[in-house]
Amino acid sequence: MKVEVIERDCIKPSSPTPNHLRKHELSFLDQVAPPIFMPMLLFYPATSYGNDETPLSTSRVKQSLSETLTQFYPLAGRIIDNAFVDCNDEGTPFVEARVKCLLSDVVSQPDPNQLNKLLPCDLECVVDFVLEVQANIFDCGGMAIGVCISHKVADALSLVMFLNSWASISRGDNCNYRAAIFDLATFFPPRSISGFKPGVGIARDKIVTKRFVFSASTVASLRTKYTTSETERRPTRIEALSAFVWSRFLASTKGKPNSDIVYKVLHAVNLRTRMEPALPEHHFGNVSRFATATTSFEEGEEECYGFVGQMRDAVKSVDGEYMRKILEGTAHVDYLKQRAEEFLKGEVVSFSFTSLCRFPLYETDFGWGKPIWVGSASLTFKNLVCFMDSGSSGGIEAWVNLKEEDMAKFQEDEQLRALTYPARDAKEELIMKVYIEVVSKEIIKPSSPTPDHLRHYQFSFLDQLSPPVYNSLVLFYEFNGETQPRIPEISNHLKTSLSEVLTLFYPLAGRVEENKFIDCNDDGIPYLEAQVKNCKLADVLKNPIPEELNKFVPFELDDTANEYALGIQLNIFECGGFAIGQCVSHKLADGSSYFMFSKTWAAIARGVSGDHSHAEINRPKFISANLFPPKDLTGYINPSVASITKNKVTKSFVFDASNIEVLRLKYGGNAGLETDEKRPSRVEALSAFIWSRFVAVTKDTGAAEKLYMVIHAVNLRSRFDPPLPEHSFGNLYRIARTIGTNPSFLINSTTSEEQYCYGLIRQVREEISKIDKDYLKRLQQGDEHLSFIRRNTDSFMKGKIVTFSFSSLCRLPIYDSDFGWPPTWVGSPARTFKNLVHFLDTIEGDGIEA
Repeated sequence: MKVEVIERDCIKPSSPTPNHLRKHELSFLDQVAPPIFMPMLLFYPATSYGNDETPLSTSRVKQSLSETLTQFYPLAGRIIDNAFVDCNDEGTPFVEARVKCLLSDVVSQPDPNQLNKLLPCDLECVVDFVLEVQANIFDCGGMAIGVCISHKVADALSLVMFLNSWASISRGDNCNYRAAIFDLATFFPPRSISGFKPGVGIARDKIVTKRFVFSASTVASLRTKYTTSETERRPTRIEALSAFVWSRFLASTKGKPNSDIVYKVLHAVNLRTRMEPALPEHHFGNVSRFATATTSFEEGEEECYGFVGQMRDAVKSVDGEYMRKILEGTAHVDYLKQRAEEFLKGEVVSFSFTSLCRFPLYETDFGWGKPIWVGSASLTFKNLVCFMDSGSSGGIEAWVNLKEEDMAKFQEDEQLRALTYPARDAKEELIMKVYIEVVSKEIIKPSSPTPDHLRHYQFSFLDQLSPPVYNSLVLFYEFNGETQPRIPEISNHLKTSLSEVLTLFYPLAGRVEENKFIDCNDDGIPYLEAQVKNCKLADVLKNPIPEELNKFVPFELDDTANEYALGIQLNIFECGGFAIGQCVSHKLADGSSYFMFSKTWAAIARGVSGDHSHAEINRPKFISANLFPPKDLTGYINPSVASITKNKVTKSFVFDASNIEVLRLKYGGNAGLETDEKRPSRVEALSAFIWSRFVAVTKDTGAAEKLYMVIHAVNLRSRFDPPLPEHSFGNLYRIARTIGTNPSFLINSTTSEEQYCYGLIRQVREEISKIDKDYLKRLQQGDEHLSFIRRNTDSFMKGKIVTFSFSSLCRLPIYDSDFGWPPTWVGSPARTFKNLVHFLDTIEGDGIEA
């Protein structure tokens, strides 16, 4: 990571410090604190363009820092002789730097030893400055604010208090912070510490820092593992993790404990809550000490040598008597001297833990949103672990500082590796946001005018029943340096071929009129060009997040008032790749029609003859209204609208071919498949599996009073006699409803999952088989089908009918959209419906993405 300093400045308080506050006396606990800087790094992506958020601004950072230093006036002064801070308003050093990479490169693979480059100073180079700040601007426009505060004047809680106050002032929320109180010298008066050097423990060896991420479920399992009959209560997250890390350190670096060495484990303890009366948190300074446990090894390694109980007893010992000794001072100084002597002689192996978990680090919103990630850096002490929350996931990051030779052994420990994410795989924890700037918008019209007799495109009955949403996909195209075409050429190529294909698919260039027809007026379709500002195409392909893919398409998918039938967005990555986001109104096209359009557009783009004589270009047949004449839907409420919700989460799950085969076997032969029955298809097996897992984890206690429907979309084209051509355009699908799949049966009965899922597959097949010639005749007449929907709409809206829908795009030609460049990946944005599963083929290997 290359970091270039652009400017150095010194930020002074916006108002002068009054004379009576010009000397801030250090407390006894400040005096014995190590002379180092504590680091913190807050990462903010470039704010999205065209919204109401405040853009990232170093000038705003400096201005608000100046205002904050008026409240936190000692931070703008200078430390004198480990005795006091001269609050002379000389100011805080401020560095502005340019980072020659994307913010996503850093937060997706954070290397603690590289992160120090984003800080304004070396952590052990404490001279007289109290605070230093560095604003790092990435190539994508994102920012990381690096803060170093002297441990001589602040503990971790005071640092967080300062950061949150600064952020509140920056965003104009002056009422949302409490002024700091600088009076700790009255509680812990300074005294002589002659003979004690606070810098003992600062390592001159080569220290390596690694970050290990423990998921919430892993932490929970460790808490259970270390719960014994001797523990009064279940271990906390930090107790369990500390026990695990300590045991793996011993096992990997020391083997079995050495009886000739004393092992001490230290845990930082906040003294504010242990004072009588308790001291409020906004008292600024060092109000923490380390509880020390001299560990015994009477219990075995599996029980972590009884570590949890020993550490808990040590923390309990930080009581009234402990506080009395600190206030007296002399006894505590003698204890510190003795500990330093043992350390220097090598008689003690010490290991320290400190936790920033539950601290509101992710609340530091300077006016442009909360940080996407908060990190630390490589520290100067060996055998030190700092715990931090891993975003909002409930997981915990352990920042481990060890000597180089110890880290080489520790990081290879099998038990550690089994329970942690490697740092490079922790990106899911961060949920990296993509920011896109629309740089141009134009309207593309058909290359030839639509004849007058085709200007009115009538909706069919099935079009009328279709939900007022957009079908959408994003097609990604990745290039190496040799094959990369020029973006202007790509865009012109796409626009020209789009204009040609709209002549064939002329309704798409018109406007939707109520729920009745398309006015094929050749008004054209929106074509947007956008710049992806803060990540590479490879970042998206490695970790596709469906909600983020919605930013690559031109419309909100549930924009029911939108009159456009089609929209296109070309998204250009700075690395040179691009993505084409497409939205087609579900009011006039099902999935098969959508792919027919996309495939035809791609064929014309790569030079296939536009005279439609080529096999890849079939003129669409707009016959759906003839087959299914429109109906009067006065008073009709589309029940699918009730499933449109903002309160949903979309995740992508990838099943490889071998896992799918296991499910096909499990729900086929192993469950009693008759000899004349076909094996479950890939989609049948996956649908049954996902439904059964949904039932198992949600455990609907009111299931017995509800009607459950498992729904599968069915293409009608092949069910006509004779079958309709695949290039028949419109909504030519219906849904097979499998009723009676009540989950309480699976939850409460002795039926195995295999038998239940096998039975579900049979039921679904039976319902699909009912979509035959007789069904199509009744559907073409329409009244019976409409009456059925109306009868069930009220129950559906009241929650008496629970639906779970499956729609498969497998075997459809989604990877045939070759515009002269085959797609690297095709992804689906987050859909607008709850309880909906879409299946897509993976690009290779016969796998399926759900």
